[in-house]
Amino acid sequence: MTSATHDGEAPHALRLTTLVAAARVAAAQGLAALAAEVAGAIALAAQAVASQRVVVQAFRDLARQAGGAAAIVPFTADPLTLDFASLAYPQYAREAQLRLYSTSSVTDLGCMVCAFDGPWYEDSAQAAPVGARPTPRKEKPREPIDLPDRGLPHDWLDALCASEAAPPQALLAPGAGDTLHFKLTPQEATRWLAQRGRVRLVLLKAGRAGRVARRDLGPVTVKGQGGNGRTLVVGLSGAQQIELHAAFFDGWWMLLGEDELRALAPVPDLDPQAPPAPCRTDLPLWGRDSLPGSDLWLDVPVDLAARLVAQYWWVAPVDAPTWLTMLTTPEKGPDEALATEERP
Repeated sequence: MTSATHDGEAPHALRLTTLVAAARVAAAQGLAALAAEVAGAIALAAQAVASQRVVVQAFRDLARQAGGAAAIVPFTADPLTLDFASLAYPQYAREAQLRLYSTSSVTDLGCMVCAFDGPWYEDSAQAAPVGARPTPRKEKPREPIDLPDRGLPHDWLDALCASEAAPPQALLAPGAGDTLHFKLTPQEATRWLAQRGRVRLVLLKAGRAGRVARRDLGPVTVKGQGGNGRTLVVGLSGAQQIELHAAFFDGWWMLLGEDELRALAPVPDLDPQAPPAPCRTDLPLWGRDSLPGSDLWLDVPVDLAARLVAQYWWVAPVDAPTWLTMLTTPEKGPDEALATEERP
């Protein structure tokens, strides 16, 4: 397992934010073993980063020190949130500080500050902060980022849990089939609309030995929103319609968008009476500009990444072909796995 990086080093790397969200959602769903496994992977990565960065180890040591009886406001925090803060700890002087408030505090005190120059803990309005507070720099600091108790906003996590009952869907418009409809949420449809009207559409098909075929259909036009704002309407050219119609009969998938805004779904059935195709997307923001840790990726075990991709529609590896392979490769049962291992 590698430490957190700003650009996923492995094809199956997952966003730090996604992993924290998966641990929280799995716990809320009663999937205790899965939640513990994800939290354990994050903890191992946090320990690795602490061994490599003195300032992160100082933060973890200070968190334990501030939790002692000598503190005016004892510092208490969820272990997963502490590991999250360790991995998201500022790596450059220009990065915003992280602030994590003690769960024992009901005021603006009891605040652990994660600064590039070093951490400190403010537990009193009069007393000097615990830890060696660095000399302020001349440049104007960026606005600090406050980490919630669970690492991610409570209302956002609640919405993510609720979304499991109504995941995104994709379908071809009835009739001419000259538009694709993606059923999202109003906030996410609006986010897609901000892409200046043009996004890329690519066809993908998983083959043998993990190979993925690719056909680039070029840019498509994001035309607007329908269905009370919940549907993203994407226009297709005549050539793109023909390509999609042929791809449906050959079992292809379609990838809309790139970078941090992607949607992956089987090419929908042409029959207007057919149900919509299930759709996967990158982690939704639901009206927020960003989420803590969303620019960091962790290289987690491939098996864990694959199970999370299969479990949650919003878990997406950095690599789109890997994403598709994880969704289309059937899991081996115990007997089949044993036979594979014994085969010469």
